Amino acid sequence: MRGIIFDLDDTLYPYEHFRISGFGAVARHVEGRDGVSALRAFSALCRARLSRPGCEFQALAEDLRLPPARVDEWTTVFRNHTPDLALTPSVRAMLAGLRANGWRIGILTNGAPATQRRKLAALDVIPLVDAHVCAEDVMPGGKPAVACFDAVLAALGTTARATVHAGDDLLADVHGAAAAGLRTVRVRSVSYPGSCPGDADLVVNRVEEVAYAAAHLIPEDLAHVA
Repeated sequence: MRGIIFDLDDTLYPYEHFRISGFGAVARHVEGRDGVSALRAFSALCRARLSRPGCEFQALAEDLRLPPARVDEWTTVFRNHTPDLALTPSVRAMLAGLRANGWRIGILTNGAPATQRRKLAALDVIPLVDAHVCAEDVMPGGKPAVACFDAVLAALGTTARATVHAGDDLLADVHGAAAAGLRTVRVRSVSYPGSCPGDADLVVNRVEEVAYAAAHLIPEDLAHVA
């Protein structure tokens, strides 16, 4: 039995979509509490995304002349909001095709488990896979700890040698999965756009190409070898 495990953020969907959804939630929160137009707050966050990435909430507090202590409040709103996300039709079709071809499909995702579960629900991806594991439920810090990969393998009922892991992060996804004995596919991203030392077995440009890469790495006949 062949298995394939996907990372979530920046693999099955672009994390930037979650960020924009969170900015919208924060903007609505600011409007309700401070009477500032949600559009103004959202626009300020988007500008800060370009000029001060990683410090968007600090920039918003400065722009609106609100206390810096509000940053923690907005961070909580961001993390706890119900995200507006969707899988693309092509990704849904890829997952359906893998399952139709006999692959067991799993998701292994880093991040705060409650936040990650909200993303999974919003994407409506759970019915399309056989197992999903939030890595930090298994081990503090999550991937690349081998125990996280062992947990999703156990949930899938597949062996490491007959399972592929696909993700965008060189350390958490590629090196972690390789250490656990899995074959690896890296999906190119902004963080890792080109070839990297210690790279995956195969590198693809788009997640939709993972199905072809996985079939190359683990042909159907190999899955039946003990």
